[in-house]
Amino acid sequence: MRILQTSDWHLGKSIHGQDLLPDQKKLLDDLKNELISNDHDALLIAGDIYDRSIPPTEAVELFSDFIESMVENKIITIVIPGNHDSSSRLDFASGVLEMSGIYFRCRYDRITEPIIVQDREGNSVQVFALPFVDEVVVKAEFPGNDIRTHQDATAFLVDMIRGSKDPSIPSILVAHTYTGREPLRSDSERELLVGNQGLVDIEVFHGFDHVALGHLHRSQVPSRTNNIQYSGSLMTYSFSEAGQEKSSNVLELDGDVIVSRDMVHKMPRKFSVIEGEMNDLLMDTRYEGYRDHYLSVKIIDKALLVDIHRRLLERFAHILEIDQPALHVDAAGPDHITREDADDPSKLFSLFLDRFGWAEGKERDLACSIFYDIRKDIERKEVRS
Repeated sequence: MRILQTSDWHLGKSIHGQDLLPDQKKLLDDLKNELISNDHDALLIAGDIYDRSIPPTEAVELFSDFIESMVENKIITIVIPGNHDSSSRLDFASGVLEMSGIYFRCRYDRITEPIIVQDREGNSVQVFALPFVDEVVVKAEFPGNDIRTHQDATAFLVDMIRGSKDPSIPSILVAHTYTGREPLRSDSERELLVGNQGLVDIEVFHGFDHVALGHLHRSQVPSRTNNIQYSGSLMTYSFSEAGQEKSSNVLELDGDVIVSRDMVHKMPRKFSVIEGEMNDLLMDTRYEGYRDHYLSVKIIDKALLVDIHRRLLERFAHILEIDQPALHVDAAGPDHITREDADDPSKLFSLFLDRFGWAEGKERDLACSIFYDIRKDIERKEVRS
């Protein structure tokens, strides 16, 4: 038996105005080829299919096409909503889709219903699907159970699922949550709730042969004891994730044991962060390999530069952000302008030259001389008027 675990597709996402849907389509085509060519029996998608609750039409069409291919190839597909998804929208026509082996589990009243995956040899695995937990909704649907926090709600629902397991066959739990074992280190990972309210203790998920989690964008195993694994996101979604490998997990049944291995995704276009002086960025050969990457560029020059974006685009066609830290205004720093400075035009001009890297020398002296002459000329005109 072979099952593919994936999550956090975020279809429809853009970064700094760059539409990522073509990249996402290429990666979904790769997933489709893996599922079909290597005879996978099932696919688990652990939430955040879309990047927002009302996704763009093109993202919905892309997902629809993918699901159609799963139906055509008789690959059981189990989907839960994440915190970015709309549960009610994903749940549309779920009853009809189940007749074709596509299981959208978006309601808490169905969490104890296992989905049985069976391979050609007759081996079986029971899969339970837990939608993203909203403790307010859980309190309303299951009153009188002393549910106060996100942790309480998740533990209550997982206990219900655990009590429904058939102990004679291996079990998988699919969920979308943050276990708290790893800090959220990616800019694209949205905090579940304020502070630590969204954290769920890792021990809540004990008792399953495999726990397939979504939400964290970096592939990781927060608990081998409890067989918990995050597959990570479909692709890179922020420059804080630059350099991370993205992957899905291939789960295989070895007797009654579920073993996992990573299947690394080949990015259509890499995300990279580069920095240097402007002239080096434009001319130095060590940056040549970044021409086709999505780029965040950090310019370390202190002087004010002209036409930065256009000049860099002549070499790097896919720049998404540019930063020149020397030009940041830090009100608490040494360049803070006092009221006394503001009343002295010469002092203001001197601070301006300091800010943009005009060191002491002939050029600075010339600039100060021109400023002085212009200022005097203006003052004379004001007196005449």
